[in-house]
Amino acid sequence: MSRKILVVDDDKTMLQLLGAILRANGYEVITALDGAQAVMRAHKDKPDLILLDLMMPAGDGLSVCRKLHMSTNTNHIPIIVITASADTDIEAKAQQAYARFLVKKPFDAGHLVARVAEALSPRPAA
Repeated sequence: MSRKILVVDDDKTMLQLLGAILRANGYEVITALDGAQAVMRAHKDKPDLILLDLMMPAGDGLSVCRKLHMSTNTNHIPIIVITASADTDIEAKAQQAYARFLVKKPFDAGHLVARVAEALSPRPAA
């Protein structure tokens, strides 16, 4: 059974690249072009994971993370944020917004796939 990943980025070329990498590794991919679409698709399609760009129109990635975390329908979905931001505090900000991991652009495809696999693995009990 294929795991479903929602990929969110306002750059269509990046959406295609991420989709190709994920599909080549056996994942089903659905997409959204902005934060508002991301929230709607997450509720409708119930993905196993969300790959979320941080800098987008109609809801930046951090606000989208927070919205998804506040909903009982989506707060269990792990989120990996992807960013080209040079902000030195961006990783801490992403974790505060409930993202599981942060991947910096430009990224290595192997590293991205490893993070996806890790995020989809069950978390050990605390």
